[in-house]
Amino acid sequence: MVEEEEVIVRCKCVICAEVIARTNMTALLCGHVFHAECIQSWIDHTDTPTCPNCGVSINKEQIVRRLFFSDTDDLNDLDDTTLIDELLEKVDNLEAENSNLNRQLDEAKNLHQKLTEELCSEREQLRKGSKGYTEEQLRISKKKDDDLEALVKSVGEVLKVLEQRETDLKMLTEVYNTAGTTLRSVEEHLKNLKTKETDSGIS
Repeated sequence: MVEEEEVIVRCKCVICAEVIARTNMTALLCGHVFHAECIQSWIDHTDTPTCPNCGVSINKEQIVRRLFFSDTDDLNDLDDTTLIDELLEKVDNLEAENSNLNRQLDEAKNLHQKLTEELCSEREQLRKGSKGYTEEQLRISKKKDDDLEALVKSVGEVLKVLEQRETDLKMLTEVYNTAGTTLRSVEEHLKNLKTKETDSGIS
């Protein structure tokens, strides 16, 4: 049973239905709060995880793993400054990674175009000159054609991976850019709950 002094607000984790202690509180960017181990297990054992409260799609990158509280009972003690600084640092890292990825993507696109043009040229030469080729020349030309085709296909697959990674990075950057606002929303929500609890105690 959770000791009363450990509970920041009287809220329960909807996954296990137990009261959430401030020392074991984890939030999602949608604003809902759970036990750290509960939401981690929830994501690990779900193919397409969604928030147990609101149903929005989630992943491990969207878990706010650290919430800071002082030793007082005042709900103004929710210190999200450190979290926001950490998230801003992640944004900077993601933007740097995205910039590097864009460079790799441009290089891969240029290589793919160059190889495709070379493959078309090689096939055109093979088509025009195949009648005058010896058997050995045909074999060499055919092998070069096959190698080029395989290389074009391989670079094409790399392009798909890079493009998907670029999409993922843009999504994560957007998520982290909105995290500060979400954390403040969580703080306000907790304050409101505390106020209601205090008012109920007075009445």
